[in-house]
Amino acid sequence: AEAGLLQVSPLPEPQLAELVHTGSRLLRVESGGPRELWLRFDRGQLSLSLEDGGLALSLGGGAPLSPEAELLDETDPWWTVIGAPLQGAWSLLDADRRRLALELQLRREDENPKIVVLEPQGARIRTRALAKSGWEGAN
Repeated sequence: AEAGLLQVSPLPEPQLAELVHTGSRLLRVESGGPRELWLRFDRGQLSLSLEDGGLALSLGGGAPLSPEAELLDETDPWWTVIGAPLQGAWSLLDADRRRLALELQLRREDENPKIVVLEPQGARIRTRALAKSGWEGAN
């Protein structure tokens, strides 16, 4: 492990507990540029932004977004999980409590669940997806 980085396992993300509990479905994904991402669920909207090298989350109602927002529903990996229910959400925090990653499980266990990982990479939010079977958090 690199100096200064703790090897920590992801912790359940309390801000998203209600969306997970209700199996809220992902309806659309929009970008406000490289530093901002909005995930609209049928029971609320998750905003992610880059702050101090970490990810900041906020949950709110489905306020209309800026007309400049770019729709990402058709892009990888989002097109594979639009309409899928949120089944888990975990945050990876560093020693200073900065969120280094947010990991979302979309689709139920019996439906080939995908883990979408959102993490800061320089001045942008990087998104990647993997099958749950290949996810470190599953071990």
